[in-house]
Amino acid sequence: DPTATFTVFAPTNAAFKKLDDAGVDLSDEVALKNILLYHVASDVVTGDDLERKDFVLTVQGSAIQVDFDRTWQSGKGYKEATTLNKLSDNSRVKPFDILASNGIVHVID
Repeated sequence: DPTATFTVFAPTNAAFKKLDDAGVDLSDEVALKNILLYHVASDVVTGDDLERKDFVLTVQGSAIQVDFDRTWQSGKGYKEATTLNKLSDNSRVKPFDILASNGIVHVID
């Protein structure tokens, strides 16, 4: 559908390396497809949206848990961090809101 919009949580090369190190066979097309679809939401979810959401539903069918933390650091101001699946993957989102022709991309580590 050329009018569809998406949000992609794009893992860095280092994040894919963690999967490889954990024994995930990235040459397995079915496994790789599931991993990639797990990182796509079928709507635009901005960084501001992530601050207010507890979960984001993926096109793979799973829900990604979202944790937004804002802490005060004396002399430095607020430090904000958005983490996905904090208890298992503990992936940080940074940077946010990279615009694409059909949605938005967030880079995760």
